[in-house]
Amino acid sequence: MEIEKFYEDEKPMDYFDLPRRDVVERLKMYYPQGKSFDNVLDIGCGTGATGAAIRQNFKVGHYSGVELMDAAAKIAKERLDYVVSVNVETMINEKKFQNLDKKKYDLILILDVIEHLYDPWGLLNFLRDWLSPDGVIVLSIPNAGNIYVVNKLLRDKFLYDEGGLLDKTHIRFFTLKTIQHLAETTGYMIKDTYFKRGSMDLKSKILNILTFGLLKKMFVVQYIVIIK
Repeated sequence: MEIEKFYEDEKPMDYFDLPRRDVVERLKMYYPQGKSFDNVLDIGCGTGATGAAIRQNFKVGHYSGVELMDAAAKIAKERLDYVVSVNVETMINEKKFQNLDKKKYDLILILDVIEHLYDPWGLLNFLRDWLSPDGVIVLSIPNAGNIYVVNKLLRDKFLYDEGGLLDKTHIRFFTLKTIQHLAETTGYMIKDTYFKRGSMDLKSKILNILTFGLLKKMFVVQYIVIIK
């Protein structure tokens, strides 16, 4: 089955229509004096909901999106300046850049995408030539070291789920250390890291206290990382 068909069959449309307001807030903290972006590239832009949120909070000259799903891309075209519906790895491998390679981007968003790629290292290596000298890339990546995943491993029940940390469409898995390694080996510096934690039940809170917070990374659901 082609990956596009797999996503179409498995994911409802609202999966692609969630604005990442947490990412917007993190960018506002990273740029406390405000920021204007001449060109933004959103890889995995979905319906453009996050793009609309970015535009509400920052001045943006031109906003481009890359989206795998045709139905989501069709909606995104109403919100963004330019959208191409393509598998980003196919785009790179076959050099089908449309007009995307005509710009240098001040901000590139790769939100909940890296874990779905066969070669995320290749993508980051490639994007170095598209990033402006002062530009940044924002990555949002689930934490494979979360206690939910670790518990499944310990019980020898490493089964995939319909969504979440063990979404059946995930191909690659990362912890904070391997995210740092991903950035460093592709020529980037990490400038900011945000630990997005999930809710903790009583047992988790007690475990965290008893270990003096040494296992706090196990309660991180997702990392938002800004690299340049």
